[in-house]
Amino acid sequence: MYMLQESWRECATCKINLPRSAYYTDARHKYPHCKACENKRLALYRAKKVNEHQKLTGVYKECEACHKFIPGSRFATTGIAASLVCRPCAKLILHHREPHTRVTLPSGECEKCSIYGPSNNCYL
Repeated sequence: MYMLQESWRECATCKINLPRSAYYTDARHKYPHCKACENKRLALYRAKKVNEHQKLTGVYKECEACHKFIPGSRFATTGIAASLVCRPCAKLILHHREPHTRVTLPSGECEKCSIYGPSNNCYL
C-alpha cells in the first residue's frame, strides 16, 4: 500500500519545522512563512495601508454640535470639547457663556442652549 509522506519545512520567520499543511499553497510560488506568520504579516501590511490611506484622505468624523462630517485635523485639540467638536463649534461653546440673543425653538427653549448646554446669559 502506498503511503503519502508528509514533508516538513522550516518557516522563514519563526524558524520552526512544520508540516506542509501548515503553509499556504499556490501553484505559482511557495510561501516561505507558515500560515500563522503569514497572517500576522498580512495584518500588519493591511494596517499600514489603512494608516497611509487615512493620512492621504483625512479621517472624517462627525462633529457632536453641528453634526457635519469634518476631517479630523479640523477638530478642537484643547478645552472641554477636545476631539468632540470642530473648531468653529468649539469657539461657539467657549463664547456661549457670554450674553447671547435667544433663538426660540418650537419646543420653547433656546436653540444655542439646547445645543451647548444651559446658560444664564440667554436674553430675548
